[in-house]
Amino acid sequence: MFFTASHAVVAILIGYGLALLAAYMATHYAQFRRWGLLGGGIAVVLALVLPRGCDGQTVFRPAGEVSLAELPHWIAQAFTKDQYGSPVYASLILLAMPIIFIAALLVYRQRGPVLIFLALLTVMPVWSGLSHWYTSEQRNHWFGYWFGHDMFTPPFAGPDGN
Repeated sequence: MFFTASHAVVAILIGYGLALLAAYMATHYAQFRRWGLLGGGIAVVLALVLPRGCDGQTVFRPAGEVSLAELPHWIAQAFTKDQYGSPVYASLILLAMPIIFIAALLVYRQRGPVLIFLALLTVMPVWSGLSHWYTSEQRNHWFGYWFGHDMFTPPFAGPDGN
């Protein structure tokens, strides 16, 4: 929060880890495929159970208060006019990514689907942006005005008593 550039090191290390994972998948696909299917299955389960909205309420959770029969209705409701569906879109992306990964591992039996894997990695920031958009956007919030106002209008009296 106070020194954003320090997060660049963490982002670079995550990028290196993902690049090494893609390289391992390309060179040792027979060993990776088993673990990839297991990890993809765990990711699907977590995507169905964990997503929360900005207010902490469950957005997309078939195992919770929304039954599987009602799920298509609520997903379609998020795509209607004048609906704020970004958290639902984010949850659908979070669910679709491991499903696509598992499908690619099932289709490609002899060589690793490295291009598909790298494409899915590029979609990961979209999930984060959509799921946090509501708390990050500053439309009609007047943040800059009030920040400047508070910086140049101190809450104490100056030397002249004003």
